[in-house]
Amino acid sequence: MSKNVQRYTDSDYLSLDPFADDCERSMVKFSLPTTRKPHPCSFCQKRKRAGTKMFCERGVIDGGFQSTYACLPCLERECDMRDWATRLPTSAVFAVPNV
Repeated sequence: MSKNVQRYTDSDYLSLDPFADDCERSMVKFSLPTTRKPHPCSFCQKRKRAGTKMFCERGVIDGGFQSTYACLPCLERECDMRDWATRLPTSAVFAVPNV
């Protein structure tokens, strides 16, 4: 599969809210811009070059205005986990190994 192929729709990515539990936030806006300058991904920490389509969260985060970026491959893993979790039966039981 080509690296440029998007596995999910824009609306799937925008419905994720991957940073929801990380901090206090208000006035948050999500977008999928094509970046004008390099940005690091908040998940994998890899610096993505200008011209890369990335998930962007903008808003007041922990008391100050911030923009946080995530690359699409990292968001695809988040979508995969969400899809996997929604397919689990409500009676699913997981065995926890004794350590």
